[in-house]
Amino acid sequence: MKGGDNINRLGRSIKEKRKEKGLTQKELGVLIGVAESTISCYELGKRHPDVDTIINIADALGADYGQLLGITIKEELPWETNIMLGLSQALKDKGRFKEALSYQLYLLGDHPDAKKIKELLEE
Repeated sequence: MKGGDNINRLGRSIKEKRKEKGLTQKELGVLIGVAESTISCYELGKRHPDVDTIINIADALGADYGQLLGITIKEELPWETNIMLGLSQALKDKGRFKEALSYQLYLLGDHPDAKKIKELLEE
């Protein structure tokens, strides 16, 4: 499978696992603290959850975040890095390299490397 399918796979996986658990979008939203419409947007690929939300969704659905993202987990890396790599590769594979870097910055938040990456993007 190509990495570009990972973003779409996330939404499909959330929907599939949610239905397996017998949950509505509203019920999943309540479990993770977001609106039903947000879950709908995730499932349709209109919005992309941040790292913490991906973990919360995986926990609520009893799933592995790697399965939801359609990525192979590299055990030697922290979970945050695995998620960033998976989502970034998906965007990069779709020819959306700058968006992939921007998304990495969003995921990094206040991490010290975020400032360095932002400076490189602006060059």
